[in-house]
Amino acid sequence: MLGVSIFTLLLITASSCKKSTLNPGTTNAAKVSNEWWVSTYLRGVYEEGPGKLSTYNTSENDDSIWVDDLDPYATTPTYAIWGFKCKAHYDAVALTFATAAKGSANYYYPDSTNPSITAPSVIIFDGKVLHNAAKSPTGITTDSIYFNAVFADDPTDTFNVQGYARTNFSADDAY
Repeated sequence: MLGVSIFTLLLITASSCKKSTLNPGTTNAAKVSNEWWVSTYLRGVYEEGPGKLSTYNTSENDDSIWVDDLDPYATTPTYAIWGFKCKAHYDAVALTFATAAKGSANYYYPDSTNPSITAPSVIIFDGKVLHNAAKSPTGITTDSIYFNAVFADDPTDTFNVQGYARTNFSADDAY
């Protein structure tokens, strides 16, 4: 009986020492996450930019990313275009992304002179990341991003946002 108890104890101890397969250094959104230099166009005509935009994983680490053009009212310039942050769903194989039809989990940066004024809600569609499809200003091959956006305060216009992945070389930074 003592032998069976010792064997059971050893079996339980050995099976409780399994290592997890979780890799804490990665996220599901790694292929679509980056910092980008983007410009906006309306009906094919340049509107604004370049501005910095970030795409990154959500805390859920599921099929959602944040699309964030960063706080335009920060104390240091971030070169934001509109001042929005929204959650979008992405396809990890096709590298596409879009918000829900009426916008989804939209967060906005308040106007520094009037904190009650925030950016309008935004709907993003036809978003796509293309690997090695762009050239930085210095000629480095990098990723490309584009998407269409409709803002609630201008619902009849569809803005096209497009740009290239930031290389972190100062000569490629658009500011």
